[in-house]
Amino acid sequence: MKNIYIILLLGFLCLPVHAQVDDYFNGYKINGNFSFELEQQLLQKNHFLDIIPFSSDTIVAIRQQSYYLTYKFGLQRELEINESSINHLISGIDDTNQTIVGNCILYLQSFSPSEFSIPALQRIDSLLQSDNQYHFRELYKLAAYLGVGLETIQRQLLQKDKYNNNQRWVMHLALARLGHAKSIQYCLQVAEQIAEGNDQVAYLVPDLIYTRQRELINYCLEILNSNEENCSSPNPDIDTKILCAYRVLELLAPIIRNFPYKHSPSGYLQVEDYQKALYGAREWFFNNPDYQINSDTF
Repeated sequence: MKNIYIILLLGFLCLPVHAQVDDYFNGYKINGNFSFELEQQLLQKNHFLDIIPFSSDTIVAIRQQSYYLTYKFGLQRELEINESSINHLISGIDDTNQTIVGNCILYLQSFSPSEFSIPALQRIDSLLQSDNQYHFRELYKLAAYLGVGLETIQRQLLQKDKYNNNQRWVMHLALARLGHAKSIQYCLQVAEQIAEGNDQVAYLVPDLIYTRQRELINYCLEILNSNEENCSSPNPDIDTKILCAYRVLELLAPIIRNFPYKHSPSGYLQVEDYQKALYGAREWFFNNPDYQINSDTF
């Protein structure tokens, strides 16, 4: 009899939480928006399992928000929830809505490779073999960041007629991240053929930095040390060209261990004088030729 009372008591205690979850998602159906205040309460109560069923809702926005909350729960780093969150986000890559698929891949990039179980890593590897992968680039980069896909991607590169040039470039980036020597050299050769300028800094340099390979980071350092003014100013009211080195400095800052300048979440250096910071960074790299690269982040 005592056990029955305990079970009933626990049931009553859980009712408000379930009601809050229902109210949170039903609020969107009624008002067209989600309550931020209620969202914070749900995350604090840590009722991860209550939001999972909403990932199968027929309304895209509700499924999307369910996966977002899954991601937020996972970031709390509680072991069991963390693993379940990652697994559920991986399942979201099979969603029929491509925005949800893309979001799930981006969310997964926020977790450390050590947080993925072996079955989760195997699942990511298997996703590379899908013929209908809209988010080809981000999925392959995610796989290589997690340390999987080496054999799969090597086999795919041999299928010359199946993948276009952009896809093959992404494959080489992924293999370079995995330490494949031929792909590292391939990426370097491509980089050396592109003239210094906006496209190089906007597209090529971020890709090279993603690989975390010293040969390719050293190429980026050549741009950092260049005094050629070949890039447009981020200020649209300024027509004159500026040093491409400034943008490269922003991209390098987060991945170099013990770097003297911090990087803000918005993408800018936390410095008052960019010119002074550039000179300081050049001097720092000159004095630290054995700089260490942080490969623990995406």
